[in-house]
Amino acid sequence: MHKLAHDYLSSKPEFSDFLPTLRGAPQTASGNPELGAKNAGDVVASIEDVRGGASNYTKELVQRFLENHHDLDWWNAYKEGDPAGKGMVDRTAGCLLTGEAAPFSAERGCAGFFYLHPNVEYSAHAHEPSEIYVILSGRARFWDDQAGWREAGAGDIVHMPSMIWHAMETREYPILILWAWIGNNLGKKPIFRDNEGKLPQ
Repeated sequence: MHKLAHDYLSSKPEFSDFLPTLRGAPQTASGNPELGAKNAGDVVASIEDVRGGASNYTKELVQRFLENHHDLDWWNAYKEGDPAGKGMVDRTAGCLLTGEAAPFSAERGCAGFFYLHPNVEYSAHAHEPSEIYVILSGRARFWDDQAGWREAGAGDIVHMPSMIWHAMETREYPILILWAWIGNNLGKKPIFRDNEGKLPQ
């Protein structure tokens, strides 16, 4: 899975600054993240739904992902009371491929998969590391405080610079994302712009 993700990203020039997060990452001793968050196995029970949302360019990686996703350690980064947005606690799941306490270590980055059910709202937030989303399956709306709202789907790349306010929303489709953070303070959770978890207008 790690090699397949690396090979896919190697073909995308937009990912060149982030690729060292995956390239040559040595395996950690434990291979098991210890994130202090709940196991999200119940969320990924329906993950087969992403099969039909891949593009021609991403369908091989999605197929291989579905063959191996049971070997990944799925978790949820948020808990009840966090202003992360509608469905972020019980309808999303993430896993780490590289980074601190992940199966593979990386000095200044972390990367993994992010799966969201339909009708999820990820409220406006910011973090010090730069972030990139490679959309493998599905469609969603993305917002940042410079460009406003836009839609992106399978095969698209969404880049968020350091400390920019950004948000996302899924509608009728689930979405599967290969994501990466590059920079400092990788262990810190994002800060939220709205204490009630509302989406920007």
